[in-house]
Amino acid sequence: MNKLLLTVALILVHAQSSAATAQKKVAATPPPSRSIAQFTPNDEGGVEDEIEDDFSTEETVVTPATPSTPDESDFSAEEDSLIPPADLQPEPAPAPEVQMGQRYEEPPRPSAEQGEKIFDWSKYPNAKEVPHPFREKGLIRITRDKDYIYKVDESEQNRAFDFRIGMFNPINLKNPDNPDQTFANNYTHSDQNPAFLFTYEWQLWNSPIGKWGLRAGAGTFVAQGNGHFEGAVNAGLEPREIFTFVVIPINIGAVYRMQWSKRQLFVPYAEGGGTAFPFTELRDDDKAPKFGGSLGGYFAGGLGINLTYFDALSRIRLDSEYGINSVYLTAEYRAIVSMQRYDFTSDFINAGFLMEY
Repeated sequence: MNKLLLTVALILVHAQSSAATAQKKVAATPPPSRSIAQFTPNDEGGVEDEIEDDFSTEETVVTPATPSTPDESDFSAEEDSLIPPADLQPEPAPAPEVQMGQRYEEPPRPSAEQGEKIFDWSKYPNAKEVPHPFREKGLIRITRDKDYIYKVDESEQNRAFDFRIGMFNPINLKNPDNPDQTFANNYTHSDQNPAFLFTYEWQLWNSPIGKWGLRAGAGTFVAQGNGHFEGAVNAGLEPREIFTFVVIPINIGAVYRMQWSKRQLFVPYAEGGGTAFPFTELRDDDKAPKFGGSLGGYFAGGLGINLTYFDALSRIRLDSEYGINSVYLTAEYRAIVSMQRYDFTSDFINAGFLMEY
């Protein structure tokens, strides 16, 4: 009988000990960490929101336990969340420090890897650069009007052409056989007659101090008048005949342009060479025309203003569509010196446009 009572006592002690041990394990194991709203699969294969309630209907006393490293077995398939536990989330990057009264500015965006900068990204703070399938073909911009702007390689530039106009007045020109018959006496308003020049240029050498080239061109000058009577009887009368004086100057020379870069705004230049002055004098009556000619030289100095300096996109379009690299507005002073009996010595102030291609 005593042995039976002793055996029952040992069984009760062992049961109490096992219950205490199980209670300690429950207290030491932390509850699984969940976000307030997590997504769990439902029975129908969809996704539903599960809100976890942190309040239990039964009061349970939990003894604090020493935190331990979570084991892989603590995370079951049912307790996995799209957001990891708070102790495993990376710390957010610190925000940039901005002093009071200062405005935070994003770092400037880089322009294209190669080529000239077309526009400034700082003017478009809300715009961003995204890859485009046509970028490899040179696409650099799409406008609001759906215009596709491509960057193309600039064409080679070694030629130029210019057109100029100015007032030409050969005040020293007269008939060598009759010095009293001057150009001013026969052609009224001779100081109001324009002259036109067209010149082609070969730019042969781009040196560190500027461009050197050869030029050849021609022009035209036309004046009209009524002449004058030689005798004293009709000295005060104006003849009815109309005389037309036509000169076609031909120029050959060399030019130096003080240009060190392609995008230079102001380009001074100087040139000089020889000039031929073939001319003819026509009448509206039955008499035959007269012909003559003279040789001379010239030197000139001027300034070119690069009009394509102000708009890069216009320059790209001119080059891609017409092969024109740049356009200049020019102003020039030219001194002409005649070396033969028909003296065309004069000053010629002119202006025009120069196109390089």
